[in-house]
Amino acid sequence: MPLVECRNLTKAYGKKTALADVNFSADAGQVVGLFGPNASGKSTLMALLAGIINDYKGEILIAGQAPGKATKDLVAYQSDLVRLPDYYSLKEGLDLYDNFYPDFHRDRAEGFLRDFGLAEKDRIKRLSRGSQEKYFLSLTLARQAQVYLLDEPMNGLDPRARQDILDQLIRVYTPEALTIITTHMISDLETLVDSALYLKEGRVALYGDAEDLRQAHGTGLKDLFMEVSQ
Repeated sequence: MPLVECRNLTKAYGKKTALADVNFSADAGQVVGLFGPNASGKSTLMALLAGIINDYKGEILIAGQAPGKATKDLVAYQSDLVRLPDYYSLKEGLDLYDNFYPDFHRDRAEGFLRDFGLAEKDRIKRLSRGSQEKYFLSLTLARQAQVYLLDEPMNGLDPRARQDILDQLIRVYTPEALTIITTHMISDLETLVDSALYLKEGRVALYGDAEDLRQAHGTGLKDLFMEVSQ
């Protein structure tokens, strides 16, 4: 059984269709790159998988269960849709996650903060955009989840900050978990992702093993994105 599966998944906002008949599945041990131009449905798909949005047609299965209370402890989700109050200190955020998520490993989160040069006494609102992304990634990856959903964790960051985040993703890789990550920085993920899922206008334009796609099309994942997006 795939760890994540979507069958004929469709989501509309009024008369606007965000996703149309999306079908794909992914297993534990994979890093899936979710690519597509703006308004292609990437963030909507991630929010649906996370159970943040629960009004849809079709079927979503997380370890065989529909997203909701039953899958809350299976999925760790990082997105601008889920943020702590900016007046919180980093320690207060750690305390909240420690109390709310049984699978949260505080010592791991504290290790990430040290690696990123962040101090627990700092306030979220005092951090740069890059440091905020590093902080929320630390909270997310410190959970012992089965599915990690990372929605644009490197958006707007400089190359050094992006590399710091990639280093941590490589460090915490486990064959027991699935990671799905969206980004426009496709070149940064070229050697990290195992599979690539391309969306265009809410539909699956291309999905497959990253190396198979490169060989079949004779180009890298970034150039393939440019072709798919035309």
